[in-house]
Amino acid sequence: MALGDRERGLLLGLVVGAACVVLGRQLLAPVQRLARPTAKAALKSGLSAAEWGRERVARLSEELEDLAAEVQAERLRPSAEGK
Repeated sequence: MALGDRERGLLLGLVVGAACVVLGRQLLAPVQRLARPTAKAALKSGLSAAEWGRERVARLSEELEDLAAEVQAERLRPSAEGK
């Protein structure tokens, strides 16, 4: 019984798929061992950057609040020039 092009393609696809599953499991383990520490390092860096940014925003916010309070006080203080 001869296989047609369609059947040969299907059989080839199944063999290649099965080989990928078997080899993929063996090849994926080393990649996972390398990827996990890399991902952890990236997350640590990202968290450090976010913390740094929050600190800077908090300082800037405090400075802006102080500046706004100064401006408000100056607006409410009677001007010496106006008397």
